[in-house]
Amino acid sequence: MTPNNKIYYSNGKLLLTGEYLVLAGALALAIPTKQGQSLEIKATEDVSFNWESKVLNESMLKLNSITGEYADIASNKPEYASYLLNVLKAAQELSPDFNLRSVSAYAQINFNTAWGLGSSSSLISNVADWAGVDPFELHFKVSDGSGYDVACAKAKRPVLYMVVGKSPTYTEIDFNPYFKDQLYFVYLGAKQDSAGEVAKFRKKTPNASDIQSMNELTNEIATSVDLNSFNYLIREHERLMSGILGMKTLKSDRFSHFDGEMKSLGAWGGDFALVTFKHGRQALQKEIEKKGLTTLFAYEEMSLY
Repeated sequence: MTPNNKIYYSNGKLLLTGEYLVLAGALALAIPTKQGQSLEIKATEDVSFNWESKVLNESMLKLNSITGEYADIASNKPEYASYLLNVLKAAQELSPDFNLRSVSAYAQINFNTAWGLGSSSSLISNVADWAGVDPFELHFKVSDGSGYDVACAKAKRPVLYMVVGKSPTYTEIDFNPYFKDQLYFVYLGAKQDSAGEVAKFRKKTPNASDIQSMNELTNEIATSVDLNSFNYLIREHERLMSGILGMKTLKSDRFSHFDGEMKSLGAWGGDFALVTFKHGRQALQKEIEKKGLTTLFAYEEMSLY
């Protein structure tokens, strides 16, 4: 199957509620981000396959096969290539007509991959589009994650997401709080191993009341109409997850005197945090710099919607 020249694009993601428990069937709120990944496919005149991934215009990974077959693929970074090849092979299992012959592929990630915004999920979504397969089927062949990030990859608005077994359901919603000018994302400087954290959590068995509590919190956060109630719900969310994980909340552990609220996003201990702060961006920048942190985004700089 010789491809036409095409460009695919998928959004990044941030999980605002339901971290960890979404793996056990809880309702979660996630947003697609303005940051994402593109994949350009070009047909070539010979049978070779070439791939290059760039991050912020800097080359990260190259691989090639002069026959267009997996057997002779060579790469400059085998440790990165193995994941990509796993995704490509899984796509071929889902669509036997999909192959790598006569293709030059160019992936461009427009965010720092240390930020955990979905370099893997946006790759899966783009490859699924290229291969003409269902992105969730491809995701569940190569990942043990919930798939909320795959939902975000093509979403236009925030999503309420739930997965039972391997059957995902999600709805795009109008989560666009009027107090969003007081919402920020702070990078905590320690990208977590998502696959490892997922594997550890799957050894736990959350009880039904925890799932129900998370469902209620997610719905209330998604419909929150003022910052005071939003802050209360963030504290309740952190308290719930702190008890389940046996870990201190971000605020109590690292920002005990902070004049606002903080909520861990994704795997606790790294990645981004959602922050509420009433005193403006400049003041917040000074506050986080006291803790050795520098990367700060306003909500609207990150959220696609």
